[in-house]
Amino acid sequence: MTSAQGLQVSPTWDVNCSNNGNHLYVNGATGLTGSRVAWHQNVTVSRGKMYKFCADMKNLPQCGFDIKPIVSVQFSVAGFDMTNQVIDVPAGNCNWQSVNQVLTMPAGTGQFSMTIRILLDETGIGDGNDLAIDNLTLVEIPQTPLNEVLFNIPYINVTPTSFGLSGEPLAPLGEGCGYFWEVSEIDANGNNVPGTTVTNPSQWWGQFPNTFNGYNGTSTLVGNMPGVFDITKSYRIIYGRWCECTGWNSYAHELIPNPRATITEPMLIIKKENYPVSADKMAAAIRQVKAQSSVKQKSNAGMEMNQRKF
Repeated sequence: MTSAQGLQVSPTWDVNCSNNGNHLYVNGATGLTGSRVAWHQNVTVSRGKMYKFCADMKNLPQCGFDIKPIVSVQFSVAGFDMTNQVIDVPAGNCNWQSVNQVLTMPAGTGQFSMTIRILLDETGIGDGNDLAIDNLTLVEIPQTPLNEVLFNIPYINVTPTSFGLSGEPLAPLGEGCGYFWEVSEIDANGNNVPGTTVTNPSQWWGQFPNTFNGYNGTSTLVGNMPGVFDITKSYRIIYGRWCECTGWNSYAHELIPNPRATITEPMLIIKKENYPVSADKMAAAIRQVKAQSSVKQKSNAGMEMNQRKF
């Protein structure tokens, strides 16, 4: 309904917006058990992609003992639900509360159907629990450009039996971006050797260049000195980046023993563009980089994205 039509239903259903704007009004019940679905839709998404869900919500106060709406957003892709979002917007001209979430689809190719549901808690005792919803949008986030995940890996502290590395990203980290490092010994087939992988520890956040402090060939960092690598073994170094307006991308260097090793080139380097990382690891990295960069989830009308608006 429009704002004008909402006021005809209830004099308190005032969103303070233009009279011809359409919104979804939810006349929430109170004093019941559990939650009820206020809105749901199935959408087609692509495997391995990242998406951002956005919705604007506004509580519609009542004159009596007013209940603030408590909303949950559920996705059929596990791990991204938002629960118990209290919608409490100060009075003002067309004020709305933004509810949004970044989702990473399972790895693979092809498309599948994902269900999104908005649920309204109806257990509160009192009046109100009415809600307006607008601007429901699902946005595919484009991949971070390859040139932003390229990095150099010069040698440091080279000895006849060991060496160190200095991870140096070529592009500066932009605002609203986070990053990810992983180091592992690899076997002849390029598989990680169990017990040798270190994935994005907090000790490596904020280090530019990253000298992989504490790495000693195991999954447990020891001390705070630059990492030490065995000159007879092979390793993979992964650098990934994720930003507020661009999705995950990564790059890898694989280092294998050099039969003609020198003090300046103890290893041979193989470069891997867009190195595949599991969806679970991407999701974990995103949670970590949110902490390290304090990413604020906000809308950006100028983003170049494939957008689906409901």
